[in-house]
Amino acid sequence: MNPAIIDIRELSYQYPDGTPGLNSVSLQVEEGDCLAIVGPNGAGKSTLLRHLNGVLRGQGKIRVAGIAVERGRLGAVRRRVGMVFQNPDHQLFMPTLMDDVLFGPLNFGLGEAEAWERAEAVMRELGLWELRQRSPLHLSLGEKKKAALATVLVMRPEIVVLDEPLVSLDPGSRRRLLERINNLAATRVIATHDLEMVVRICNRVVLMNHGMLVSEGTPRELFARKELLEANDLEVPSCLQKQGAR
Repeated sequence: MNPAIIDIRELSYQYPDGTPGLNSVSLQVEEGDCLAIVGPNGAGKSTLLRHLNGVLRGQGKIRVAGIAVERGRLGAVRRRVGMVFQNPDHQLFMPTLMDDVLFGPLNFGLGEAEAWERAEAVMRELGLWELRQRSPLHLSLGEKKKAALATVLVMRPEIVVLDEPLVSLDPGSRRRLLERINNLAATRVIATHDLEMVVRICNRVVLMNHGMLVSEGTPRELFARKELLEANDLEVPSCLQKQGAR
C-alpha cells in the first residue's frame, strides 16, 4: 500500500476559550480519494479541515504529501493543500475577480505570464472568464463559490479541501459545481451535511461527533446503519431510502 497522502495521528485541539475541538483524531487518506467528513453541527469537521494546511495547529502529528504540517513548512504545505471555505467572502478580498485568482500564484512566486495563463484557463473552465473584471462583491453566491474554487485550482494543489461547498446554492448552481468537484483529479476532502452528494461522488466517508471519529466506511456501508446515523443526528439519505423501499 502506498503511503497516505494525508496522515493524521492523535490530533487534539482546544479553542482559546477552552472549548474542545478535536479529541485524539487519527485518519489516513489515500491519494485520489474523495473523502467526506459528516456529522452534526459542532462535531469538529471544520476544525479538522483547518488543520490540514496549518490554519489551526493542535497537539499531534499531521503529514500531507509527505510534509509535516508544522511551523517553518507551512508554505510548502499550502502549495499542496488548497482550502475552499464555506463562506466565499472569506476567500475573495481583491478589487476584481481576476486579482483574486492571480493572488495565490503571484504570492508564491510564479511569473506573471504563467500566472495569467493559469488564471485564464481555470476561469474559462469554470465559466468565470467574462466576469474577470467584476468586483467579487457584485457576484451571485453561485459565482462566488466557483470563484473561491478558482483561487484554489489555479494553484494546482494535490489535495483540495472543501467546507460545505454546495450549501445555499440553487439547484442549477449546485449541479454545475458538484460536477466540477466530481471531475477534479486531486485528492478531495469534503466536510458536508449533504449526504446525497456524498453518495454520488465520494468513495469513503467518516462520521465525526464531539471532536472524535465515530465510524468510517463507504457511503453505502455507513449510511445503511440507520441507528448509528440517528444517534448522531443524521438521517439515511433519501436516495438510499428509495432504493431500500424497492
